[in-house]
Amino acid sequence: MILKYQTSTRTYGGPINITLDRLCNGITIKNSGNSICVFADDPLQPGESKAIGGNKGEILQGRYNVIFKPIASPPPGYVQNDECVVTQKYYTEGQPGLQ
Repeated sequence: MILKYQTSTRTYGGPINITLDRLCNGITIKNSGNSICVFADDPLQPGESKAIGGNKGEILQGRYNVIFKPIASPPPGYVQNDECVVTQKYYTEGQPGLQ
């Protein structure tokens, strides 16, 4: 069986609560700012990313919080930029075997 999916990508500036799409199979977050981004209890340095994915046909459920923390020793003139890019992979409606 071939399952069809789509992705959606959004950029957020600041702390957020991510509610997963009803048919979400995977989520990726990339820290695109210059502060430390905390996602699923893992701190992500600027430029780092983390993905949580399911196996074929699995649906992820729940909600994830994203917070930002300043770097420990900012250089002079440092301006904190809290930003992350979130991509969700989700199955399209009406496919057999999906709820």
